Amino acid sequence: MRFTRDELRYLALMALDEIADECGEEPAPRSLWLRFLLAWLWIEAGADPAKKWIFTSFWDAATSPKTTDPHRGMLDRYIRSTGAQSAINGICRELGWERTVSFLQEMRVRRGVD
Repeated sequence: MRFTRDELRYLALMALDEIADECGEEPAPRSLWLRFLLAWLWIEAGADPAKKWIFTSFWDAATSPKTTDPHRGMLDRYIRSTGAQSAINGICRELGWERTVSFLQEMRVRRGVD
């Protein structure tokens, strides 16, 4: 099966969307595949050094470790989740897609999430 570049970008965004949805509860693992995915998307977006911070921001937010302070647990989850969601909005924009409600619904249907 062959994919076009747009299809590959879309699949990569679906993977980031899934990570952004799940990293609120548990931080995403600091893995080589996530690092590669973000680097590849940055290159696909034009590799502008001034825009690299958006991709780094996703990494930092999604993989930030849990706090050991029990009083900050909910705040920690909120910050991790909103940071990742904010960064993926910027990543989508840099790739030429707006992360609208219809875009999110289509992505979630394709991911099999209701």
